[in-house]
Amino acid sequence: LYVTRHHIATHSTLSALRTLALAAHYGEPVRAIIVVPTISVKQWHAETSRWTPGFDTVSIPAKTPKRDRIQTYASRWNILIMGYHAFTKDVKYLEKVGILQVISDDIDPALSVNNKTFQALESLCRKANLVVVQNATALQVNLLQLYASSRLIGGGDIWGSERNFQQMYVRKEKVTVMSKAGKKVTTTQAVGYRNLDHFKSKFSPMNIRITYDDITDDVQIPQLLTEQVYLEMSPRQRTRYTELQDAVRTVMNNKNLPASKKVVTALTAFTYGSQICSGTFCLKTVEGDHEPDAPDASPKLDWIIDKLNTDWVDEKVVVYAKFRGAISALQGRLQKNGIGFSTIWGVETDANIRQAEMERFWQDPDTRVMIISVSGERSLNLQNASILVMWDLQLNPARVAQIAGRVRRVGSQHKRVFVFELLHENTQEDRYMASLAARQTLFDYVYDIDNTDI
Repeated sequence: LYVTRHHIATHSTLSALRTLALAAHYGEPVRAIIVVPTISVKQWHAETSRWTPGFDTVSIPAKTPKRDRIQTYASRWNILIMGYHAFTKDVKYLEKVGILQVISDDIDPALSVNNKTFQALESLCRKANLVVVQNATALQVNLLQLYASSRLIGGGDIWGSERNFQQMYVRKEKVTVMSKAGKKVTTTQAVGYRNLDHFKSKFSPMNIRITYDDITDDVQIPQLLTEQVYLEMSPRQRTRYTELQDAVRTVMNNKNLPASKKVVTALTAFTYGSQICSGTFCLKTVEGDHEPDAPDASPKLDWIIDKLNTDWVDEKVVVYAKFRGAISALQGRLQKNGIGFSTIWGVETDANIRQAEMERFWQDPDTRVMIISVSGERSLNLQNASILVMWDLQLNPARVAQIAGRVRRVGSQHKRVFVFELLHENTQEDRYMASLAARQTLFDYVYDIDNTDI
């Protein structure tokens, strides 16, 4: 069984627990391990206890000592919930406690067969009676990720080795590149895919795709309305961006520079350009601090604050940002404007504090804004908000959908939720939407998806 949640995720916890409940209903003993991102363990435990009170549920919170972990494994339980970091360390103990079902939820390291987490999962999955792989992210960026995740459920018997899979489905061409030593080297690079109809015929029996369209008759789900908001850069931003463009052109036109260094330069420049587009307060000073906020640091931030003070004064709003400098600047502006907010980001990893931040956003009417970063993409129920602002846009369409899934959720009282994607004209962000569409194409083809209404 392979479960993928595409575009807006259904509730992954309930999907997994339904599977285990059905196994118990038909007389199967339940001794299941659920492997999740470490930061999600607490929420998974709470929801599992709530929805399946008939099962004895235990969990391994972050930083649990090894001795306590082993004692938990050896105890009596039906469902064990743990993060993939501890799981990878302890798989040799877990293989000895009679696990019958394995559920993996959004474990990105398991999307590569060369990763230790994948290898630990595959070892345990071989001994299990039932394996469920749930994933809402990353799967359309690289076909090899589908190979890896499906191999956990026995796909290796169908695909064979990774080498055989690549020979069958990955189209490669010989190219000449410059080595680090400055010499021309001929190598092969993946340039696309082939035999996709054959791939689909093999993959379809392993896949169960669940979307909100499948359950709209049973539950209330708000309509998703997305709008791209194009803004002009401020003079301060445009100056920095022009300087970056000039520097990149100089490097790329240098015929004596190895191609490998040009690639590194291009990738670095892309990240730097993303920071400029987010706001000049995302850039570092010579001393290593972030540049200060300023009136023309970011039209995106100006737009958000204006909306919060006008159109959205009675709304709960979620703002997604990738860079710490942007989040700090937003926090400062909100404080100046007397707008209450909560924040869930990588700076704070304590699960109890994160939970308190989310509860304040839910319970305090004056806490109008929830700020989230990459660490808040998953396992957050923010359905009390009706508006999501994508200050920075991810170039993986499934991750964009995963973030939107924080507000568009089953049981929401809102009829509509609005997603605003902020983009700067005449920058690399102009091309984001085309890139997203291109990356979506493979996934849509494999799953026969019509996205005309999205």
